[in-house]
Amino acid sequence: MPEIKKASLIFVSLLGLHCSSSTKKIELSEFSGKSVALVEMKGTPTAQRITEVALINQLVHHGSFKLIPKKRIEQLKSQYDTDSTQLVSIAKKANADYALWIDIQQFKAEDEKTKVFKKTIDEDLLAETGSGVTEKVVPLITREGVYSASVRFMNLQTEKTSTGEVFSEKKEIHEEIKSAIHLTPKLRFLEMLAEDAFQKFFKEHL
Repeated sequence: MPEIKKASLIFVSLLGLHCSSSTKKIELSEFSGKSVALVEMKGTPTAQRITEVALINQLVHHGSFKLIPKKRIEQLKSQYDTDSTQLVSIAKKANADYALWIDIQQFKAEDEKTKVFKKTIDEDLLAETGSGVTEKVVPLITREGVYSASVRFMNLQTEKTSTGEVFSEKKEIHEEIKSAIHLTPKLRFLEMLAEDAFQKFFKEHL
């Protein structure tokens, strides 16, 4: 019996040691001035493009780590079989201090069309009939959206990882109008969500 207890204690100690070396919370201050290679991003092409812009905008604003140009990473990827085992090697070849993975989990916005009746005063009608109250139908759009992504950094010297979550959600109600800009209103909304999510992420982890 004593031998069994001793073995159990050894097992528990080893388990505790394994847990202590697992991933930790991201501290962006550790990456200040360091080079980071974004080696993989999962998500639709549109979600990836908007995520990349949101990340770069926050880097410009906060001046944290330096993102190695995407073109350089793509050049290195073309020389390797880009399975998960090669991504760390690619980051090292790019002379990065850290490798970065982003997994976009939610990137959606939904619209619901409704309408309201607004009462207005028609001055001409008021002068003619004595009652100038009219009702105008106003089409509305209720837009709800959510953006979320998981991020993982790996220190390429120690191979220790740190993880974090990027998240934002929003609901808006406004009059339906046609947008004259190059992005549809829904994509503009998602773009703002991604920007807001990364802004919160940087403020929380710096």
